[in-house]
Amino acid sequence: MRYLFFSLLLCISSLSHAKPYIIGVENIDYLPYYQTDTDNHVHGHTIHILSAFFKNVLDKNVVFKPLPVNRLYTDLMQGQIDFKYPDNPKWNNPLKDQAKVLYSGPVAKYVDGIMVEISQSGQDISNISHIATIRGFHPWILQDRIQAEQIKLVEVDDMNSLFKLLRSNRVGGVFINTIVANRFLAEKGDNMFVFDKTLPFIEGAYHMSTLNHPDVIEKLNHWLTTSPAVNTINEKWGIPD
Repeated sequence: MRYLFFSLLLCISSLSHAKPYIIGVENIDYLPYYQTDTDNHVHGHTIHILSAFFKNVLDKNVVFKPLPVNRLYTDLMQGQIDFKYPDNPKWNNPLKDQAKVLYSGPVAKYVDGIMVEISQSGQDISNISHIATIRGFHPWILQDRIQAEQIKLVEVDDMNSLFKLLRSNRVGGVFINTIVANRFLAEKGDNMFVFDKTLPFIEGAYHMSTLNHPDVIEKLNHWLTTSPAVNTINEKWGIPD
């Protein structure tokens, strides 16, 4: 009986260890950070760096679950995912008020700015009436102008749609991660657009968030600041240190 009892405990422990964490990620083409292919597999810097942490530090399996941008907070609050990536304490979402969200330190740096036609670079922000962005994104640096109806935000589902709007002059700019935009345009051989640094832009970082795993966040923070693997992975994917 004692042998059976300890065998049962060992089995339960093994099952607990085998259960993977679920990380919700944005279901968009956003390389070099992340991309979901036609088989629903996720690739990119996000997968490389977070998989390395969970495997090498926690010896834990992890599943990346692609979701629409607007679904991520809902699934986090409902316990459908353990972690959300990317996230940032400054990003607005009313669901964040329902629980205390815990954030990791910076996982990857980014610059969000406005891409415009080269011929329009250097114009004042007051000359732009419509700006496009990915559905679910919230360019908080433009929020005052949006609320004052000085800028109308146009939301679309993917990168192709963003630059199609800009190319047809239906919007005056595209608010997007500039590393992502430049990579996307380079792959298309498109040199019509440029990041306009004279317009408002944001220099920030992507974080991982959770409701229930402060221990994982603490270990991730330590690993991000001490492991040489972090710089190696960033360099591979062209992410600034």
